[in-house]
Amino acid sequence: MHDFQHLVPRVRKMRLMGAAALDTVYVACGRFDAYIEYGIKLWDICAGQLILEQAGGRVESAPGAEPQSFDVRMSNGRLNLRFDA
Repeated sequence: MHDFQHLVPRVRKMRLMGAAALDTVYVACGRFDAYIEYGIKLWDICAGQLILEQAGGRVESAPGAEPQSFDVRMSNGRLNLRFDA
């Protein structure tokens, strides 16, 4: 919720599609600028992540709270999305 409150006044529009693979490839093709997710399972994003990286996008991830889950921030390569240190 912290990220959501921080981003809302700074972006034009936020969309919640509900499909991580679709959101990730939308970033890869330029339809979306970024994708942020917390607690996502690796198998939900690994194929889209590969496509995004091959398209020049950037991915930052950190281990999530649950086993085999990750917090991810993916961008088109032009945005700098970092986890708070």
